[in-house]
Amino acid sequence: MNEQSFSPRDDLLEQEGEVSHQPELIVVKALISPGRKVQFIERYGRKSIEYYSSELFLVTIYVPQNSIGFQFLASFGTNRRAQIIC
Repeated sequence: MNEQSFSPRDDLLEQEGEVSHQPELIVVKALISPGRKVQFIERYGRKSIEYYSSELFLVTIYVPQNSIGFQFLASFGTNRRAQIIC
């Protein structure tokens, strides 16, 4: 083994003090059909889902306020499988 020591570069030390950029999350409530329930439980956990009626569940999720979050919301489509309410 070589006994050379390692000296970190200054720019790496500066990065440690910086806060990583995290997108702002927005709260979205949606009504979903029972057929979509398992998908939401797997992705967001059981606490994200509430009983709403015999035909619908209310989900509360946090979505990034950026193009990825908007694409996810758009994936619900316009049919009755899921309806965003706020």
